Amino acid sequence: MFVASGDLESADPLADELMSALPSHSRAYGMMIEAAILRESGKYVEAFDILRSALDLADLWRIRLELGRTYLAAGYFPE
Repeated sequence: MFVASGDLESADPLADELMSALPSHSRAYGMMIEAAILRESGKYVEAFDILRSALDLADLWRIRLELGRTYLAAGYFPE
C-alpha cells in the first residue's frame, strides 16, 4: 500500500524488517517491496535483479506479478 500510494519512505523500513527475518518467504516479500521501491524510482535493472533473487528464495506468485509489472514499467512488453 505504501508503494502504491507513493509513500516510498514508509515502505523502506517494512522491506528492511522483512528482509532481516528468518523465514525465506518473509525475506522474499521484503525483497519484493524493495524492488517495487526501485521500480517506482526508475531503477529497473536493480529491481529485476532483486526480484529474480527473491524468486530463488521463494517462488511466490506475487513476486512473479511484481516482475511482470516491472517489465511493463520498463517498456519490455514481450517479456
